[in-house]
Amino acid sequence: MDTVTKLIKSKIMEANNETGIIRIGQDEASRLGLNIGDKISVCSDNVFVIRAAYEEDIKRFGDYILYVSKDDYAKVSECGILPENNVNPIKIGCDPEFVLTNESGKFMDASLIFSKYAALGSDMDLGEIRPIPSYKPSCVVEDIRKLILLMTNESKIFPIGTSYFNGRAVGFHLHFQIPKPLILFAPENTKQIIKNIVHVLDCFIGTPAVLFDEDDKRRLTSHEYGKPGDFRVSDNTLEYRTVGGVYLRHPLYTKRLLYTANIVMGNILANLEKNSLLWADTSKIQDPSYFCDMYGLPTQKEIKHTLSSPNRDIIHEMLVRIRKDFFVNIAVPDECHNLITNFLYLKKEKVGKSLVSNWTQ
Repeated sequence: MDTVTKLIKSKIMEANNETGIIRIGQDEASRLGLNIGDKISVCSDNVFVIRAAYEEDIKRFGDYILYVSKDDYAKVSECGILPENNVNPIKIGCDPEFVLTNESGKFMDASLIFSKYAALGSDMDLGEIRPIPSYKPSCVVEDIRKLILLMTNESKIFPIGTSYFNGRAVGFHLHFQIPKPLILFAPENTKQIIKNIVHVLDCFIGTPAVLFDEDDKRRLTSHEYGKPGDFRVSDNTLEYRTVGGVYLRHPLYTKRLLYTANIVMGNILANLEKNSLLWADTSKIQDPSYFCDMYGLPTQKEIKHTLSSPNRDIIHEMLVRIRKDFFVNIAVPDECHNLITNFLYLKKEKVGKSLVSNWTQ
């Protein structure tokens, strides 16, 4: 069985004297390929029945958790079900925007061609792609490919990947699933914790992304949109909005971005849960200096000032500082190492701006 987010002792299960049972939320069961009623072997000689988690436990701790009784906790945890790396499996999504032009390169209003709410849709006059969120960034990338290739036979439209076009800021918004307890805190507490999370994203994701853009008009001309620290929260999703649409231009750009963002956010959430005692005491993680000390990062004020500067040399100096200890502070699977290295070191491919041509390769 794959590793899971957390293993928790359920007081409800203990009160009911339950043994030999692992209770699980529906989303986590789907991720692990389990069905309610399945029997699984743990350490070969312990058989557990999969049951649905109690609603009270899900409301308190979340859906992406295994629940067991106090007596069964040692049997399950000792057999490697808890994650070895300090990274949580999280669901990641995105809604990257793109520009439509005609054959001569003149801007076209995407809302006249694509439905506002479709997977291949529009946002105002820009095109927007809405892949299905997944625990696997590779699945998100492939869904984006399918949606882009729907435009292959459209001979009169030419979608391009860019971060700025004729006065229009074009974004690649990242969507992260965040734990329910984080949403349920008092508003002021939640706001500060979210700001702390976004600060880490600004450092590890926003700083390379700013330098990867071909020009600085998107971040320097807009009032708030696309600037450092730009985010929105809805339901149990954090939308990070600093990254530019150039990352949609080529599948390798998209893949590097999504894998890096997924691993960084997984690490952030794992540290938040660990240092808040599973959200029981959030005083430490509300402190803005908490993550600066943990990851060796500049302050929120410093990073915002740097990323808002027209001087790219200053931003590059900041990036050198940030990526210095990236692989020391964040556990990265071997298969993702090259992708993240190429993201942090701004590797570019020799390609044009055409989405269809680049994603057909």
